[in-house]
Amino acid sequence: MTFTKGVGFAQEDDLIYIDYVILAPMAYREIKNGGFEANLNNWVAESENLVAFVSAYDESLVDSGHAVTNFNGSRYQDIYIRHLPQKTPFLLSFGVEGQGQVSLGVLVEWLNQSGKEIGTGLMASIPNETINNQQNYLTYVFVTTPPTFGTRIIFDVDIPNDQNSLRLDQILFIPIFRKNLVLNPSFEINGLDN
Repeated sequence: MTFTKGVGFAQEDDLIYIDYVILAPMAYREIKNGGFEANLNNWVAESENLVAFVSAYDESLVDSGHAVTNFNGSRYQDIYIRHLPQKTPFLLSFGVEGQGQVSLGVLVEWLNQSGKEIGTGLMASIPNETINNQQNYLTYVFVTTPPTFGTRIIFDVDIPNDQNSLRLDQILFIPIFRKNLVLNPSFEINGLDN
């Protein structure tokens, strides 16, 4: 695996930060429309504010889609996972970019056959100090506890006023069958020597 920085319109002192590199076989991609290329299809508004997220995409540009909001609210997707081996944990990954004092809550709920919540696989909060200081998209990666029948992934945004915004993109929810094939994925052991 090789990472290179191209030369173009960017200044020479522009930096690209790389962290937590994952290389693993991926047999299933459980999220539908995780890049919002098909508008908000498969994503449900949890709040009364149906414009909590809107899709910004251009059909002529591949992978140009993302969801953006200037308002408080939530979007979620229910995922049927009964076809996978029991006690399989999942990797949840997504990109977030925000302007202003916005925060994001992420919740993974385990559901029974009736679609009722029976447990929590993940509860994470990304505070406004973090999102506002990112200066660009940042990818977050979490591992859930093993689910049962189904799951609901909820993204809940807190935005103090409509001058602020939050963008969400490239959502992945992938079963973990093997450990990461990359040694030292966060460059914490001997820097780049692995």
